[in-house]
Amino acid sequence: MNMKHIITAVLSILSMGAFAQSTKLFGYKQTVSAGIDAGREISEDGTMTKAQPKRMVNYFMYFTTTSKARLYPVALFIDGVRYDVQAVAVKQTPVVEQRQLMPGQKAQVLVPKTTAMVYQLTSSHATAASAKTTATAKTTAQNNALVFVYRQGGKTYTRSLKTLTQLTPDAMQ
Repeated sequence: MNMKHIITAVLSILSMGAFAQSTKLFGYKQTVSAGIDAGREISEDGTMTKAQPKRMVNYFMYFTTTSKARLYPVALFIDGVRYDVQAVAVKQTPVVEQRQLMPGQKAQVLVPKTTAMVYQLTSSHATAASAKTTATAKTTAQNNALVFVYRQGGKTYTRSLKTLTQLTPDAMQ
């Protein structure tokens, strides 16, 4: 093999790597208190009991891809539970936390500035018709806090995060 063929082979391998799809999954979890509650509950037998504060969790999930192919979200697993998922394109980066901040507190950047396509992922309860998911996705969901299954360019992909980043807790008014 002459040097010209070797250089051509090396350049074609490098150019394939330059056009490879790059993806990243971002996941955040925020505990939210339900605000002011009555402090007492009436049980079924009519006795008053001290109410336990209601805690909720907000999830903020984003996916970035350098691929220009259309994204078809398939499923989302949060802490092993399967949900249907929608992906909405984000028009501007960086994506920052949107909430009331205390004086002197900086908003956390959820997705840094990027030229990649950014999608905000939102979950809803899985329907029986949509419950079909690959065994790989189910297995991955057992060991990861967040798993996103999607189709792009005719192939099915799975991206995951071991843990979700904890955001500063918030309280509803």
